[in-house]
Amino acid sequence: MSEPLTPSTMCVGRRLLSNPITQEKKTNDNLVDDARRRERFLTRVLNHFWERWRKEYLTELREQHKVKNGSAGDSISQGDIVVVHEDKIPRQLWKVGRVDDLMRGRDGNVRAATIRTSSGGRVQQLQRPIQRLYPIEIPTKNPETVPQIKFVRDNVPNAIQNFKT
Repeated sequence: MSEPLTPSTMCVGRRLLSNPITQEKKTNDNLVDDARRRERFLTRVLNHFWERWRKEYLTELREQHKVKNGSAGDSISQGDIVVVHEDKIPRQLWKVGRVDDLMRGRDGNVRAATIRTSSGGRVQQLQRPIQRLYPIEIPTKNPETVPQIKFVRDNVPNAIQNFKT
């Protein structure tokens, strides 16, 4: 598993340039065993990918953010857009939010933050340690330049109304 992760590794399960496994005549029992083995392999590959993504990419985002902002101690600042690491939910469901407030320790360093997220149209305030927050690559110095996401289903009643007239 020390090979670089590529899209073909995720989709096919091996590098495309490697020799495919030769097919031999298989019985139904072998097919079931092969399917189970394949499922275990793909689960391992997927878990390995997510672990590398969390350790390498998200950590690199945090470090790049520190260097870019010229801040030796603070990795996040008020107004930053961050991914919130949650242990008990799948990674693809981690929340994205905006940092509302920073909490400093006795030594003056930022230790935690209050994050504003939205879920199902409901705004939530979360408090998380900065080790669980990963700033994403959106410049937030000027809030007017941050793109606003508009979902199609939000405009459905207006679109139907406009269509009828």
